[in-house]
Amino acid sequence: MINVKFYCIIVHKITLLLAIIILFIIVLFLF
Repeated sequence: MINVKFYCIIVHKITLLLAIIILFIIVLFLF
């Protein structure tokens, strides 16, 4: 059995990192 809580934390961190990268790209295009 895989640790669901650990998996959710990893997915959350990856999603957060992707959101930061996308926001950074949008800021670069705007300015």
